Amino acid sequence: MAQKSTRLISVYGSILGVGCIALVVGLVFWVDSEPTTVRFVEDKTDHEAHSIASSNPPARTVDGTQFPPRRVQQAWFQLGDDEQPTLAPGKKLPEGAIHVRVSDLYKEWLLGTPVEVHIPQNDETYDALVERITPDSFGNTTIHAVPNPSEEVFERLILTYDSKSTLAYVSTTVGSYELTASGDIGLLVPGSSLGVTKDPTLPDVGTSKRWYEDAEYVPQRTD
Repeated sequence: MAQKSTRLISVYGSILGVGCIALVVGLVFWVDSEPTTVRFVEDKTDHEAHSIASSNPPARTVDGTQFPPRRVQQAWFQLGDDEQPTLAPGKKLPEGAIHVRVSDLYKEWLLGTPVEVHIPQNDETYDALVERITPDSFGNTTIHAVPNPSEEVFERLILTYDSKSTLAYVSTTVGSYELTASGDIGLLVPGSSLGVTKDPTLPDVGTSKRWYEDAEYVPQRTD
């Protein structure tokens, strides 16, 4: 009887062991058969950096030197009909001259700053890039701007300003212009109206006349 009980226990133990093994294997296969879910987590840092980069204009290059993106500036602005200054009686403007309003942001111009130079005489706007900025000991600052690589007509802008006045020279392949401004209102005049035939940025040429070369010798009187 004891031997029969031992045999039954052994059989039940075997069945129980097989059942446990089957349960473990089933769990393994069930876990492996679960669908895999892939979650994409947005990197806000990368997204924000990309947004900032894409909102800025491309970097500018002047003479092979690359500068970071700069804000586009205006050299001056054309006045509306109701903003034209009143001329003194009898005073006439040079032929083709047009009043403009100069910018008050020249101090913010940096190397590589893109500048839009508007010429109201022919209703053209040229793209320039600041190449050089030179202050002096008298409170004047001179800005030199060269053509944007895509420009074919614009040649040069030279602009000098202080706290009260602004002077500028614009050179293009179709003509030159000069600006004189006292305060915020200036007069842009075509070079042809001023008789300008020579680029003022070039060194002076020719010989100077000696004031005494035509003088005649007069002997000293002895009486």
